[in-house]
Amino acid sequence: MMKNFLKILLSVVLLTAVVITPITTNAGGLTDQQVNAIISLLQSFGADSTVVENVSVALTGKGQVVADAPVKWCYDFNKNLRIEMTNEEVTALQVALGKEGLFEGEDKGYFGERTSIAVSEF
Repeated sequence: MMKNFLKILLSVVLLTAVVITPITTNAGGLTDQQVNAIISLLQSFGADSTVVENVSVALTGKGQVVADAPVKWCYDFNKNLRIEMTNEEVTALQVALGKEGLFEGEDKGYFGERTSIAVSEF
């Protein structure tokens, strides 16, 4: 009889502890407060909204990853460029300036006046 009473008492205590102190964890094993702190930190550093959303999805397991993040572009320039040059590095410079919204033109590969103005605006 005493053993049954102890089992029941232990069960009630454990059940009460589970009901009274629920801890919500996310997919990453973090609490909501920890996830919110990470998201706030990302936002304070000026992270792109797509990055913030994807981190939130990864940490919580809620939602879908945003796939249309802009693709970054990079080029290693190995030569000093000058006006009236024509080569693939000038074309790469024009592509970089175009991605910044500073260059549009058909004179790809030629470092002319429009390229010079775009470089100055950059």
